[in-house]
Amino acid sequence: MFDNRDPGPHRDGPMCPKWTIFLNASGRLGLQGAVRPIENAAAAMSKLRKARQRVNPGLDARLGSLLRQRRQELGLSQSVLGKKLDLTFQQIQKYEHGTNQLTVSRLLQICRILNTPIDYFLAPQAAPFHYKPLDYRLMRALHGIRNERAKQVLLSLARCLT
Repeated sequence: MFDNRDPGPHRDGPMCPKWTIFLNASGRLGLQGAVRPIENAAAAMSKLRKARQRVNPGLDARLGSLLRQRRQELGLSQSVLGKKLDLTFQQIQKYEHGTNQLTVSRLLQICRILNTPIDYFLAPQAAPFHYKPLDYRLMRALHGIRNERAKQVLLSLARCLT
């Protein structure tokens, strides 16, 4: 904020006035020294929320769901993934819930860490399939089997049971 005596870095001429935003007793926002109040607080907050609305919030939720699914497939916790990305587990949680948007550069970084092609996240899909914890344990156990013949036998068994 500029002091009344400070011309400010962006002005060549007259001094920049010192403005402060205030909320008066009637709930109206205003600028100190302004001729009229900006508008009531509820309308101002509504405009701010609309300005911050995302273009496609469904995409954020879908990407988050796929991120969670892939992370759980690999048996990583939010904390471990966060450390690899130099983020907190809360930030990973926000990505997974679709609260925060993933940037393209962050998505590419996640793809490298999760050893996943970008198509996994961006290819058109039906609604994401939600696995149960037992499903993840089963997938991890199957992933650990090196013998291809044993995998084929287990696949045949699973098909017989469904």
